[in-house]
Amino acid sequence: MNARSTSRLRIALIPPLWARVAPSTMGGVEFIVHLLAQELVKRGHDVTVFTSSDSPTAARVVPLCECNLIEAMERGRAWEYEYYETCNIAEALQRSDSFDVVHFHVGCYAIPLGALSRSPVLHTLHNPITPDAIWLLERYAEAPVTAVSHSQIAGIPDQRRSRMQVIYNGCDFGAQEFSPAPGKYLAFLGRMGPGKSPHEAIRIAKQSGLPLVLAGQPLDQEEHAYFAERIQPLIDGRNVIHIG
Repeated sequence: MNARSTSRLRIALIPPLWARVAPSTMGGVEFIVHLLAQELVKRGHDVTVFTSSDSPTAARVVPLCECNLIEAMERGRAWEYEYYETCNIAEALQRSDSFDVVHFHVGCYAIPLGALSRSPVLHTLHNPITPDAIWLLERYAEAPVTAVSHSQIAGIPDQRRSRMQVIYNGCDFGAQEFSPAPGKYLAFLGRMGPGKSPHEAIRIAKQSGLPLVLAGQPLDQEEHAYFAERIQPLIDGRNVIHIG
C-alpha cells in the first residue's frame, strides 16, 4: 500500500455484472456492493466500482459494458456471461496500482488472479460454498477471503476456515420505516429457487396463521422445475399469493 493517510482510501469494488449497482429488481450481491459503495463515499473515501455504465451509484464507475447483463441477454445483445466477467476482473487488475485496496465480490473466480494485483486484494464470498470452491480455497490458502455468515463456511476444513473472517452484509435501516404494530401478512422477496427456499417461507406462514405474499421469479431451468413442483401447487390466491 502506498504511503498515504488511511483516513481517505482509494478503494476498488468489483461486483458481478448481472445487475446494475444498485439493481432495480434482481441482484442481491450488486445491492450489497451498492450499499457498501454509498457508505464508503459518505465516509470520505475515493471509491471506484467496475460495473455497467447504467449503475446509479455515488462512486466513480469504470464501465465494462453499457447495460447490465440480465437486460443485455434479454435483449439478445449478450450471450456468454463469463467473457464479460473475465474482462472486468482483468480491467480491475490492470488498474490495481491506482488503488489502496481492490475488493472483489465475484465469488472464487478472481482468487487465482489476485496475486497479479499491485495493491492489496480482498475477496468476499456471497454465495454457497461448493466442493469446487473448497478445493480452490485450499489451493490458494493464503488469499485473503471473507464470508458473509458462519454457516456459509461451516463445510470448509478448519485450517482454511481459520484464515477467513466473517463480515455480515450491511443494511440501510433508514430505508425502511419502523412500525411497532404487526402487519397483516408475511412477505418473501427473492428468486423462486431451492437456494432461496420459498417453500420454507410458506411453511412458516402456515405455522403463524398469516397469509404470505411471494414476489420473485424462477431464473433457470432448475428453478422453473422447482417452482412448478414445490411452489405453484401451494399458491391459492388467499393464503399464498404470488405477485410475480
